[in-house]
Order: sequence, then C-alpha cells, then structure tokens
Amino acid sequence: MRLRKRVKRFSIYVGVVLLLSCARVLPRRVTQSLLLSLGFLLFFLWKKVRMTMVTNLQKVYGDLIDARRFAFHTVMNLSRNVADFLSLPRMTDEEFEDFITVEGSTNVNRALATGRGIIAIGCHLGAWELIPAYFSQKGYRVNVVSRDFYDGRVGKAIDRIRESRGTQIIRREGSLTRVVRALKRGECVAVLIDQHTGTKGVWIDFMGRPAYAPLGVAVLAQQTGSVLLPVAIHRNSRGHTIMVDPPFFLDDSDLSEGVERCSKAVEKFITRYPKEWVWMHDRWRDYS
Repeated sequence: MRLRKRVKRFSIYVGVVLLLSCARVLPRRVTQSLLLSLGFLLFFLWKKVRMTMVTNLQKVYGDLIDARRFAFHTVMNLSRNVADFLSLPRMTDEEFEDFITVEGSTNVNRALATGRGIIAIGCHLGAWELIPAYFSQKGYRVNVVSRDFYDGRVGKAIDRIRESRGTQIIRREGSLTRVVRALKRGECVAVLIDQHTGTKGVWIDFMGRPAYAPLGVAVLAQQTGSVLLPVAIHRNSRGHTIMVDPPFFLDDSDLSEGVERCSKAVEKFITRYPKEWVWMHDRWRDYS
C-alpha cells in the first residue's frame, strides 16, 4: 500500500476514534453540533462527493430543485444521524427507546406470525443503524449483513457500537451459511438493498432511471421461503420514527420481478424523505 493511502487511512481512523471518544463523554446535542460543523466543512471541501450528489439529484429531479442546496441539507441530516449513532453506547435503554417511535409495529407481528425467517430490507436512509439496535434491544434476534470496511480498525470500532445493543454482524463477503442458519432459526436478517454493490444483478427502474440491482436478497427469499419486511427510519421533531411496511413473500416467478418488487418497497421510503438519503453514492453508474 502506498504511503499516501496509509496516511489517509490512519488519519481517518484517528478521526473516528476521536469522534467516538467525544460521543462517549459529551451530551448527544453537543456531539450533534460537532458533527454538523464537520459536515459543513466536508461539504465545501470535498468537491468530488459534492458534485456526485448534485449530479445524482439532477438525474432524478432535473430543474425542479436547487440541487446544491438540497445536497447541503442532505449532508446536514446525515451529520445529525451519524451523531445519534455514535451516541448509542452512552444512552441508557430508556433514553434510547424514548426518542424512537415505531409506525407499523403490527407488521412486525405479522411477519413473526408466519413462523419463517425474516429478511428485513432497508436503505441508507436516516439513521438506519438505529433500526437493528432498537429491535435488538427489544429482544428480537437481529443479524445485520455488512460488508468489510476498507480499514479493519474502523470496522471494529463501528461494530462495537452495533453490538452494544445486541445486534449480530454477518459479513457480506463471507459464507452465506450464517445467513441461512439464522433464517432457519426464525431470526431476522437485515440487508440494505439500495446501492450498486458490484455483485451479480439485473437492470431495474430505480427512481425513474435504469439502475443495476443485486440478485442476492431475491434469490435468498425464494430459496429459503423467508418473509420480506420493508423497514426504514426518518427524523422527527423529537428523535426518529421507524417505519415498517406490510411483509410479503416472493413466489417462484421471474427473479427480475422479485428484485424490482424489493427495490420498489424501499424506494417508497426514499421518495418520502429524500433529504435523508445518501445521494453521494454513485447509484446510477454504468448508465449514461
């Protein structure tokens, strides 16, 4: 690894450690102010990310919005949400549950009543890391499928926060055995399906434009007979609201239709709260 890349990764690691240290001792609002200041600086200094956001927004909304202003608000919301995630270890169980509201909790019961494993499908919207943390704390067996971090030290630091509420981590790059076993035990496996992952997939319509979507979740749902449960989260005036839509199964019909159905289920959340989605991801790559 070149020296420049090593220095960059070490700097990021040190930054993450400092933020985590601050979050462990500072009130949530102070941590939030710190992250907002950092987000403000990064928005204006990180030109590549800023331009990717503006380009993506223009692809979807054209001239209907001020893309640059919209992107700025998105970064500010992301900063707030990251601050709340970093503050998780400092919160008591009561404090955490107090600032979470759940809409559609009966849909969780409907999914559990099937007696099958649950594949919770979500997206990088709002403070998405709080969803598995909340349900794990409530006593549900939740496994999160997460890819390896480019820096193992940063990954371990993030995983410690996730696991502080009881969430189990399954690496996407590893064997599917743990995923299948968890589903067979009737547990929940949470997967984010709104990004271009580079794995085998199909072309679908995503927010009005062609996008490449992975086959993995649809194949897993068909082969295991697990129920799919769309879940997302957004900010409210006092904290966060977890949204749970009705569960559904995929039959043995065309796999591409199954992928599109799953994608549309999470796209619905994004179109409702677009300022909380990660527009800095190059979602529509490989298509001009």
